[in-house]
Amino acid sequence: MNSSFTKAYKKKASALCQLLNFSEAVNTLKLAYNFDKDPSLKKDIEDMESYESNYNRYKHGSERHDLDEALSCITYLVNKIPQNDVLKLYKVEILALKGMTDEASALLKSVSSTGSLSLIHISEPTRPLYISYAVFCLK
Repeated sequence: MNSSFTKAYKKKASALCQLLNFSEAVNTLKLAYNFDKDPSLKKDIEDMESYESNYNRYKHGSERHDLDEALSCITYLVNKIPQNDVLKLYKVEILALKGMTDEASALLKSVSSTGSLSLIHISEPTRPLYISYAVFCLK
C-alpha cells in the first residue's frame, strides 16, 4: 500500500533510529504494519530488530569489557546506519580502548558533526575497575 500513514511512521522510526531508540522504532513500525499491512514494513521491522539486538550486545559487551564483542556489534551498526555520528564515536572509543588508535583517529576524521575534534590521549585501563577514557581536543 505505502500510504501516507506508512511513510510518516517510517520517517518517525528513522528519526528514532538516529536517536538510538531502536525499541521504540520497532514498536512504531509494528504499529504501522498492523494498520497498513504494507509488506515493505516487515523488512524494516526485521532490520530495526537486528539493530536493537546489536546495540544491546554492544552495550553489554562494553559493560563486561568484552571489547571484541562490542567492536563487532558497533561495526555492524556503523555499516548499517552510516549517517549516525554517535555510533561512529562509540566505535572510536572501542577502537581506542583496544589500542587501535590509528583506526580510531581515521574514523574520528570522518565524523561530520565533530570534524574539528582530534584524539590526543587514551588512558590505560586501571585495575581492577577497568576505567579508561579518551581525551579529544578541539582544533
